[in-house]
Amino acid sequence: MNLYSWQFLFSFIAFLFYYNLLPANKKYIALFIGNILFLFSFGTFSFLFLLLVSSLSWTAAMVINRSKNYKWIQIMFIITLISILVFVKLFFKQGMSLLPNNSSMGLNIAGISFYSLKAISYIIDFRKHRFPINFSNIFNYLAFFPELLVGPIDRYKNLNSQIIQPDSINHSSIFQALYWIAWGLVKKFCIANNLAPFTEEIFNGSIQNAWLSLLALCLYSIQIYCDFSSYFNLSFGVSHLLGINIPLNFNNPLFSKTPIEFWRRWHITLGRWFVDYVFLPITIIKRWPIVFCIIFIFALSGLWHGFYVGFVLWGLFHAIGILVYSFVKDKLNKKQIKLPNYLNPILILLNFSFISLSWIFFVNRDISTILNFIRNILVSDQNFQFDLLSSQFIINAIISLFFLFILKKFSVMGNFILTKNNNLGIMLTKFILLVLILPFTGNFSDGHFVYLHI
Repeated sequence: MNLYSWQFLFSFIAFLFYYNLLPANKKYIALFIGNILFLFSFGTFSFLFLLLVSSLSWTAAMVINRSKNYKWIQIMFIITLISILVFVKLFFKQGMSLLPNNSSMGLNIAGISFYSLKAISYIIDFRKHRFPINFSNIFNYLAFFPELLVGPIDRYKNLNSQIIQPDSINHSSIFQALYWIAWGLVKKFCIANNLAPFTEEIFNGSIQNAWLSLLALCLYSIQIYCDFSSYFNLSFGVSHLLGINIPLNFNNPLFSKTPIEFWRRWHITLGRWFVDYVFLPITIIKRWPIVFCIIFIFALSGLWHGFYVGFVLWGLFHAIGILVYSFVKDKLNKKQIKLPNYLNPILILLNFSFISLSWIFFVNRDISTILNFIRNILVSDQNFQFDLLSSQFIINAIISLFFLFILKKFSVMGNFILTKNNNLGIMLTKFILLVLILPFTGNFSDGHFVYLHI
């Protein structure tokens, strides 16, 4: 059960009714029950693994709180959590295995890639902030169902205080939440799902044409952004209905001018996690060379996505892009050369092209398929038959993109962030327009979501 399903919709309406009957200081109890039920919808193993990680985090806090030499204890528990994550990715996650013949057990442990990082951050931050040790609070933090499957990777200090004492819900909060949810549905079903048939047809080798392959990579940038960020939109809207604000995870990353700016605007909470808990410790404390640290961080980020060579190469590709950009920027700064603003569109286009090329490694996850795809781009059959159905999907996606652009252009929200000063009538109008476009341009044939398999 994910946030797109009808099962979740009806379950959440019933849950929300019960949740709002409780006083603010008791709502965490309902959330505790709701998190358990949500986990069980993915199977018993999903619940048991999160229970295990919660228990380890609680035990770590208890031991650290009583110990003077806490750093070694932190390291021991962090290694344990990483070992569990590696074990799951190697032996349980179907399609994410380095084992011969992809011999995983085929069980999908919901959200473990995300809540493992949350657990590690809790163990590291515990000594600094001296959080009150409470198992139900830790469990709610790790299992918080709007964030469970694809993030954002929240911090305990931010989320726990809101779970214990959520904000009150008013008409403005409800309209804001519904607007975010509608925006997410349009991005998923009208854009991402409409682009998917074409990109999949190219990526599976059905059509071998250089220009169409390059077009597919560019469209995949839009597809995976809309696919991934749409789930965040739903997560944000659902959290808002619970009186909880979660951190922003996307900020128009495809309009970034540089690789560094892209990673400040794409999967923001993952980037901050790696900076705070990996990059800064190894550069400041261990004094590792910056170049090595950047390569190490992005290779690690690739492995976090899955134990495939393609994911590692995808991370290294981004690391090389950042290092080349930093080198060029340093040379320009030394010569006191500042690029004029009218070059910004060109920089955005160049960076978008770089991001699009990186998906070669993300989509094709082993060396042979990567080389085959590159060969198709360089030496390909120019005689092809293009599926008219795919072209219709692309047309629907373009219409939806144009519609979203118009809404954003004349919106008062800026970067998709609504404020309390927004006119409720305007929000309601935009919400209705978003809902109306769904049946006309939406593709509801596939509920597949890329990052649910991470």
